[in-house]
Amino acid sequence: MGKRHKTYKKLMQKYHINFGFREPYQVLVDSGFVSETKRFHMEQPKILERTISGTCKLMITQCSLRHLYNHDPPLPKETIEWAKSLEKRRCGHHVLPDPLSELECFESVVIKDNQNKHRLCLAVQDVDIRRRFREIPGVPMFYTKRSVLIMEHESEQTEEARRVRHLEKMYEGLVRKPAVLKRKRKRREEQAQEGGEPMDVDVEEGPEKKKKKKRGPKEPNPLSVKKPKKEKESKKGGEDKEGKINEDSETKAEKKEDGEEKAEKKKEKKVKETTSEESAQKEDTQAEGGEDVATRQKKKRRKRGKGSKGDKGGASEGGETTAQEAEAGGDAAGEEDGGE
Repeated sequence: MGKRHKTYKKLMQKYHINFGFREPYQVLVDSGFVSETKRFHMEQPKILERTISGTCKLMITQCSLRHLYNHDPPLPKETIEWAKSLEKRRCGHHVLPDPLSELECFESVVIKDNQNKHRLCLAVQDVDIRRRFREIPGVPMFYTKRSVLIMEHESEQTEEARRVRHLEKMYEGLVRKPAVLKRKRKRREEQAQEGGEPMDVDVEEGPEKKKKKKRGPKEPNPLSVKKPKKEKESKKGGEDKEGKINEDSETKAEKKEDGEEKAEKKKEKKVKETTSEESAQKEDTQAEGGEDVATRQKKKRRKRGKGSKGDKGGASEGGETTAQEAEAGGDAAGEEDGGE
């Protein structure tokens, strides 16, 4: 991208911001531009789009077409056919027997209230047309010079119009706010005179005053500074204590529930044992009630007799064993005496 292309791009951005030009750009062409582009075999609208750095749409009026037909010397058919293929911009002069000059035709099409109302670009070779449209703000113009497409710089009128619009945008709020406040006050006064309740109209407040920044050494970024350890430990200790308290309360509740369950089970066991003992005692009483007292006494006696007999038998057996042991001892002593 060369320097010329950059300057043209900046110029189109100015027109785009200050005068509201949009793509595709509408480019109005005269007969001289058509003849020059075809004489140097310039591919249009490619070259024009390259210089503007955006899409464009070529247009031609009926008066300029009639000038191409009446050109002296006559132009080749190729140029006239190419001009016919372009989009027609209505000027309303086709009814006249003779076409108007291209300057008059362009003035009627482009200028309205001394402004470029339709945001048209001009690609013209006529110097008089270019001189006339320099007086009107916001009209970008192009022309060819030895097979090179050139874009004119901003005229003085366009620069002044751009500055004025820039200042209007800057001071727009300061100029409009007093008028708005006056209207709202009038509405409130009218409503008060009529006797009705005044409407809650939000008064536009001015821009808030910015606080003055304190000068001096800046404080470090709090995210980049390490936190003190005490705070961390205290936080951790508090969290641990809270956790322990919660755990202790939970364990106490569980223990209470377990103790209650165990107590209930013990009570149930005791009730069962008491019932079983009572039933056993009843059965014994029933069995004993059927027997007589005499039979009970006989049984006791028999038991006692059996125990005394057992004691006597044991004593007799003990005496026999002692006599046998004494005899065996006497025999052993006799044998020892014979040996000697």
